[in-house]
Amino acid sequence: MSADEEDYEVHVFATTDSDGYSDGIEPTPEEIPQHPPRKKAGSSGLIRIGLIALLVLAAVFFGHRMWGTQIARAYLNEPSPDEQFAAIDPLIYSEAVDVWSLARANLRASQNAQTSAAKETQSAQNQISTLEKALGLAGEAIDKSTEGLISARETLTTAQEHTSKLAASNLKAQLDAASAQVVTDDARQTKADANFAAAQSDSRSIEQTVEQLGKATDAAKTAMHASEAAVAAATSAGEMIARTEGEEAGNPSLLARLTFNIFSETQTQVSGAERAFEAASKALATGESQLAEASDIEAAREAERDGARTAAANAQVEKKRLQKLYQQLVLDREAAQKTLVRAQSAETAAASDLDEKQSVKALTQTQIAEARDALKAANAKASIASDDITTAQEHFDIAQADLSALRKKRALRSAVILAEVNSRFADNLRTEIGLPATADPTSDRFALSSEVLFQSGAADLGAVGKGELDKIAAILIGVIKTIPEDVTWVLRVDGHTDNKPLTGNGAFTDNWQLSQARALAVVKYLITKQGVAPTHLAANGFGQYQPIRSGDGGLDLAINRRIELFITPK
Repeated sequence: MSADEEDYEVHVFATTDSDGYSDGIEPTPEEIPQHPPRKKAGSSGLIRIGLIALLVLAAVFFGHRMWGTQIARAYLNEPSPDEQFAAIDPLIYSEAVDVWSLARANLRASQNAQTSAAKETQSAQNQISTLEKALGLAGEAIDKSTEGLISARETLTTAQEHTSKLAASNLKAQLDAASAQVVTDDARQTKADANFAAAQSDSRSIEQTVEQLGKATDAAKTAMHASEAAVAAATSAGEMIARTEGEEAGNPSLLARLTFNIFSETQTQVSGAERAFEAASKALATGESQLAEASDIEAAREAERDGARTAAANAQVEKKRLQKLYQQLVLDREAAQKTLVRAQSAETAAASDLDEKQSVKALTQTQIAEARDALKAANAKASIASDDITTAQEHFDIAQADLSALRKKRALRSAVILAEVNSRFADNLRTEIGLPATADPTSDRFALSSEVLFQSGAADLGAVGKGELDKIAAILIGVIKTIPEDVTWVLRVDGHTDNKPLTGNGAFTDNWQLSQARALAVVKYLITKQGVAPTHLAANGFGQYQPIRSGDGGLDLAINRRIELFITPK
């Protein structure tokens, strides 16, 4: 432990003599200034004035010598020595202590109340600051939640409109109509195919008939040509026969008749061939007319078929297109329904979130109001506590001043009485025991050489030392009987050594322990053998660190090795 950290006591002794000075030396009287001799005045009035002035100065001087202290005390309102050193009534001192304790307790309670109020004020201010920040954040959160709710409602409206639009779509009816149209067009195509096939069959049949009629016409034409050739041959043969036979027209010969018959038959054949050719030609013309009509019908049926096929194909394409659109519509409806559900959930969540944020804001505002009320209450408490502290401080200052005055008076009384007691104690010891050659006759402490009490390096009392202590104890017991009961005191026994270090082979390792052990040995002897109360004894060891002499000679070291005894206030 360092020197600054050691526990130590400081005892201050103050003594005064009858004139109020503590050093026992009266002040030097003021010298009367010596005026140079005056020349005699020409009038006796000046002499009288001078004599009166001298008498006044003399009166002042002697009055100051005789009553200066009393006059000064009266002027300064100081108590007289008897009043200053008078015993203090224990009841008055106890009451002063109680008043001081109560005032201190009230002051501390007021200070604690002020501290508590200050803490409550600071806590309320901190809470208000925190809540105001939270309120700002809640406002921002409400704004965001409001924006989110607006956005959610817009999304919900859009989803509802989109869902309604999709729900109102007539695409299914269009698809059903397209499907019915496909069926109709398919039936129409089937019918057109059948009509075309029938027209084509009729056209083929008529074409075959025309072809046969053409062959018949060609045959009739050939027969007609053959008949004409036969007629021509018959004609030529008749002419030749006529020329040959010279037959007369009215009397033809057999050849002529034969030729005429052949001619007649041939002519008949020609007529029949012509009629057959005409009939075949008419039939052929009719067949060709029917074939042309059948071809027109076939072309119309083919065009009708192609139109039906195109219509059926277009209807099928339209149906497929509408089917894709309808499938997409179904998907869109499902997606729109999901979007609508999500939008409704989002709108509900946003509304709930907004309600929650508004509830938090309302709660925060309520808490701020409560915190402000608490702040007002804390400020009121702080104000009351401040007033209480002012009052308690005034009462404490008064009680402190009264108690300090009593303590100072008691301490001054104890110091004066114990200084006188200690002086008598030292004087009696010096008278009874004698003044050693190493002692200081001007010291208020009685110093006893360690060699009288102890062996070198030891702390055990020898027979001679015990005898000396018996003498000291007898004087001490006689002296302490003169100490008033209201004066607390203690006999300090201080052990001191020289600066020679110990060898370390003995019972003590250093001079600290040696000096402490010697002082303790004296104290225990006074307690056990002389009956001195332990409450009035104190053993202290100072080692070599408070020497009287600073030299290293034998006499200096012997003076430093000592046991000091003196009575001091406790």
